[in-house]
Amino acid sequence: MRHLTTLFVMAALAAPSLASAGPWVRDLGHGFAKIGTTRFVSDNGFVDGESTGLAYRSQSFDTYFEVGLGRGIQVVGSLPFVAATNKASGDVAWNYAWTGDLRFEIDGRLHPSKPIAWGVELRVPTYRDPVDFNEAKGMSSELLAATARNFPQLGDTNLDITIKIMGGVSFKRGWFTAEAGPRFRTEEFKSGAYASAGLGMWVVPDNLAVNLYTNGNVNLIGGDPEVGSRELAYVQAAVFGTGLDALPGAGLQVAAGVIPLARNSARGYDLSASAFLTW
Repeated sequence: MRHLTTLFVMAALAAPSLASAGPWVRDLGHGFAKIGTTRFVSDNGFVDGESTGLAYRSQSFDTYFEVGLGRGIQVVGSLPFVAATNKASGDVAWNYAWTGDLRFEIDGRLHPSKPIAWGVELRVPTYRDPVDFNEAKGMSSELLAATARNFPQLGDTNLDITIKIMGGVSFKRGWFTAEAGPRFRTEEFKSGAYASAGLGMWVVPDNLAVNLYTNGNVNLIGGDPEVGSRELAYVQAAVFGTGLDALPGAGLQVAAGVIPLARNSARGYDLSASAFLTW
């Protein structure tokens, strides 16, 4: 049982909560939950795929869960609250805070004993365009027109659907996971392909581990060529601890990530900390 719990912990922590649950699908009634916060920093924010030239900062407070439904099926969900700022020189800044993209995913086993699974993921925006939000709050139309593109965006305000295949392998003191599939984007954005991979190792077996993770997407088809569809590559290193006798199934994670490559999207880095519980 301890080894099985360890597999599920590493599956969930092999990627950030915005990524995949992993190929180890949970049994009926078993689950995983995580709460945390992430700080993202960029020297150049983007609005509608165009550079603002303003320094971008955001602080998100994240909730994430996985629950097994039985018959080789599990559900995954997450919803962050994000406070973002675009800042010019001096003390001039434009702020926006709201819930971010709601994520809902269904995963299913493809093999009764091997970690191979399929997944269908939906991302649904819960926020309004910040311009509409500030207009509703009573901002003057003249000031709004002059500064509309300076307000930070929490996302593309469109629905994304990703269909993916996930696989993994565990070895003596570590694990490897990967997934890939098409991502269909609505509105005027280009659809494309998404992929991720994670490699981890126990430093102290069942208690302390390190993990390297990367993901990215490329645009392929459709969309309006005048609309800046995001493409990026992300890399993250994480450390997590678990296995305390006083708190079985609980643990802590700290991580640092960077976006070194991006098109129509901000490059930058993030720092995060979270607490989790598996059962």
